[in-house]
Amino acid sequence: IRIGLFNGEENICTLTAIYYMPETIERLLRECGFTNVRWHKPIVCEDGVRAMGADFWEGYLSDPELGYITAEK
Repeated sequence: IRIGLFNGEENICTLTAIYYMPETIERLLRECGFTNVRWHKPIVCEDGVRAMGADFWEGYLSDPELGYITAEK
């Protein structure tokens, strides 16, 4: 997917997003020598919850669009 970011009519930049299945990411990490691959849910800081309320973050926390991974090598 190519995503264009604009400021009015001016193109600020274009981002390229690629989707990989979680299984593919884990397999490739293991093939590169990583172990203990773990997926994590995002954490919203207390300031964020106070500013926007817990309900605001509910959808993001239950179904985040980004992957948060730790692994060891």
